[in-house]
Amino acid sequence: MLNFSSYIGRVVMIIYMDRTGRLSQRHIEVRSVTDTTVSAFCLAQRAPRVFLRDGILSALPAKQASVSGAVNSKKD
Repeated sequence: MLNFSSYIGRVVMIIYMDRTGRLSQRHIEVRSVTDTTVSAFCLAQRAPRVFLRDGILSALPAKQASVSGAVNSKKD
């Protein structure tokens, strides 16, 4: 499991799979971390979100991400 404690306060690009199996790529600012969740501010949605840690497939600090800006395959 990824160590998100080191990302608190930082912008991170994640690949996330939700409960229905939909994949999305998001830029988030990590606010807090528990054993099962990551609370963050989603830059694309401009709103707080809670992500299940098991659903986060990949994470990179934003300055290392190869994609600029936020891309989200999920339409709200």
